[in-house]
Amino acid sequence: MKKLNFLGKLAITAIVVLAIFGVWKISHISFGSSAEAIVTGFAASIEDMNYTFAYNQLSSEIQKAGSEPAFAARLAEKFGGEKFELKKLVLEKSTGYAILFMEKSKEYVTLPLIKENGEWKINYFGQESKCTNKCTMGLSCSGNKTVLDCKDTNNDGCTDEVFTACEFECSGGKCLTRQSSYALQIGGSIMSFKNKIMLIDTDSTTDEATLQIGDDIFVVKKSETKTSKGTIVTLTDVAKDKVSIRVSGE
Repeated sequence: MKKLNFLGKLAITAIVVLAIFGVWKISHISFGSSAEAIVTGFAASIEDMNYTFAYNQLSSEIQKAGSEPAFAARLAEKFGGEKFELKKLVLEKSTGYAILFMEKSKEYVTLPLIKENGEWKINYFGQESKCTNKCTMGLSCSGNKTVLDCKDTNNDGCTDEVFTACEFECSGGKCLTRQSSYALQIGGSIMSFKNKIMLIDTDSTTDEATLQIGDDIFVVKKSETKTSKGTIVTLTDVAKDKVSIRVSGE
């Protein structure tokens, strides 16, 4: 895992995507003036309960909206005991945003950024709705194992992207709660999930099987995954007259 280097400076000439999911860890060593350093310094100061430092990283507009003690109280209430990991940093000219993963709550928070007098500042806890990266899609799946929700995480009138990791799979904007493996004979069925799963036929020469999942019928190749109404089935092995499958669902 790459440790953050707070000493370097960023040269921004266009839209820059600095990282996508799982690159940085928050360091508590030193702070610089780049956008990366401002975000990670802000997060580290919250972890260390150094709210004076965190307050000084805010934009002038946000500082005018509330006193340092009020800001500290809100941070302590919202993020007390949290550890942060920087997952994504996007900059465009004088604005941008960062996405941090909160290890305690297993959620993500989005921090708006703005450039003031040539320096990046955290544009967080604003009183007015000024959403440059507004999220409006509601609950959805971001990849196979992550739920994306749109929430106003900081009471600023803007909806932010909030990610929740699923233990098994994401389907229909929610985490599936169970996953099990089964051996299934031709004509056999599984009734313990929301949708019935039945093996209709197999072809071991081509590693294919015909499966009914709910009201749908699929011809599935080995290692292939099919989804029907929130039930996810992966064909893990094919033999004569029987298969092995992995099922995730409710």
